[in-house]
Amino acid sequence: MVPNIQNSKPRILHVGALPPPQGGMHLFFQSILDSRLKDSFENRYIDMSRGEMYAHAQPYQPPITGNAIFRRLRIAQQIFQVGREFRPDIIFFHSGWGDLSFLSDCLHLLIARRVSRRVICLFHGLPENMFPSQNIITRLIFQLAVAQTDRWLVLSEKYKRQFAGIIPIGKIAVVPSTSGDDLIDLPVRRMRMREENGSSTDILTVLFLGRLTQPKGAFDLIEAAKYVVESNRNVRFYLCGAGERPEDEHYLAERIRDLNLEETVYLRGVVQGEIKKAIFAESNILVFPSYSDSLGMTVMEGMAAGLPVISTPVGCLDEIVKPGINGFLFQPGNIDDLAHAILRLAANPDLREQMGFTNRNEFLNHYSLSIVIDRIEHIYQEIL
Repeated sequence: MVPNIQNSKPRILHVGALPPPQGGMHLFFQSILDSRLKDSFENRYIDMSRGEMYAHAQPYQPPITGNAIFRRLRIAQQIFQVGREFRPDIIFFHSGWGDLSFLSDCLHLLIARRVSRRVICLFHGLPENMFPSQNIITRLIFQLAVAQTDRWLVLSEKYKRQFAGIIPIGKIAVVPSTSGDDLIDLPVRRMRMREENGSSTDILTVLFLGRLTQPKGAFDLIEAAKYVVESNRNVRFYLCGAGERPEDEHYLAERIRDLNLEETVYLRGVVQGEIKKAIFAESNILVFPSYSDSLGMTVMEGMAAGLPVISTPVGCLDEIVKPGINGFLFQPGNIDDLAHAILRLAANPDLREQMGFTNRNEFLNHYSLSIVIDRIEHIYQEIL
């Protein structure tokens, strides 16, 4: 059915991957659909995920199979059909750009230009991964795809600078993927107490939230925990999430037993909603030890919750986490530096609180969902 064009809201067709899995790109896509923009714009969406398309952590890439190719072609057909029927004013893509994703997303953008007045692409990946084969053919295909867009959105100013030599600077805008605002009411000052031998003892909790895999740094955190508790036995570790495969969680459980960390490290599983908020409320430090990431939704959540952040400098996180100001940085796999940063914060509650307030203010001023949605609405208005 063709929509009534007269006196109608501007029409936006969103194309992206919804949860599950509970990845940053998936959650941000859901946040946009649920935001106040639905009151000012008529939205439709095409879900590219079904819980399996982006289920693997970087740097792993799913094998290119006949089923995967068929799924991508089916999405291309949906974009064409829905675009012809819905007649969107804007098609808004969320893209990650892996090997197969690179080619199919280029096809999707070409089709989008045929059925929509305007096209936006929000690139959630790393700029260095945008040319999977690093050859002239894929670069030409990429430039052809970008030519179909009216705005190319990136997650940080760092990525904008990296793309500036390839894409006209006036076409690039910064829109960080972010968490919702449901953690901003948590108190920055927080400490758990436990009774031991008739006296109260401070308990400090270190939080990891993400896939329980080596690429995400979960295995490294277990090793760091061993060194931390040798110096400070009042530190606890919560690892929230699931492995890519059953072997991941089996390995972690066995390693925890081997290191006698059963009373120190707790595997909490996948957490959402109020349970997730309660765990943030119990936590004092957020750790993000990933080997590869573009922005890190978990870091945004930690900042919103008023936690100091210990992170690797992957993606644009070296632009967000400022050592000594709102957290600490360490190189991926450097277990000694990770343990040292945790111990430093564990021993200094004033520093934790100062960093927590800095992160809360930084989130509210630059990364809150309301601010990001305002940016997206401004981009809509610019190109309509």
